[in-house]
Amino acid sequence: MTPLALIGVVILPLSLLFNFWWACKGKQNAKEVNWACWTAVVAAILLITADRITEIPTPWGSFKSIAKQAAVEAQAISKIRKEVEAQKQVIDSVAEEAGRAKQLSQDAVDRTRAADSKIFTLDDQIQEAQKVLSGLKQEAEFTATFNAAQSGDRNAYDQLGKWANDSAHPFQKRARKSYLEIYEKHADPMYLSNLIVPWKEGVDPSKFTGKELTGQYREIVDALKPALIEYIWKREDFPKRERMKFLIDVMTQDSSP
Repeated sequence: MTPLALIGVVILPLSLLFNFWWACKGKQNAKEVNWACWTAVVAAILLITADRITEIPTPWGSFKSIAKQAAVEAQAISKIRKEVEAQKQVIDSVAEEAGRAKQLSQDAVDRTRAADSKIFTLDDQIQEAQKVLSGLKQEAEFTATFNAAQSGDRNAYDQLGKWANDSAHPFQKRARKSYLEIYEKHADPMYLSNLIVPWKEGVDPSKFTGKELTGQYREIVDALKPALIEYIWKREDFPKRERMKFLIDVMTQDSSP
């Protein structure tokens, strides 16, 4: 039973009872009250049968019953409620997605910060590694130069001298010490004379020309070069100008100290 029918069921007996009570008491205005009660009875009957009535004829035409209108309005309200619920679901879904997007954004920010921190750490490590590599490179360069200077390379020996006088060089003290050690090693005898070149058996050096002896000087070991220089200087059969030129070339071009 519909709510309207329930209202009609309540109004109908109450109207009849009220009309009967008013008539029995002999109250004034009994006619008006009687009319009002019967109107209420008719209204109650209409409410009870409203779901079965589609239209009520009147002298001015017809109109839809209250029940049908109420049903239509109920359907409209139900539709609106469903739309609101659907929109609420959409809103909730959007809010959920927004919350998820915010969390993802925060995660991205946290990861970016962590990545930046790792990049800074890696950059510091790279700079430290570069310093170590630079130090190793300088160490290797110094060692190679020192070994070359000890082996008789004059260019390497001169480089040690430059480093020894360079206060900004990290190996200045070592360069100075090495430079002096090599100098003292080669400067003990200021001058040696009567050195002998160990010519091969059967070789007569007196038959060599100045050009041939100069070529041999370029190929001979450093230890024998002083003896060959003395031999060439004593070859008075060569022009003195030619011998002087040989000595100048040795001093300016020979890498041996």
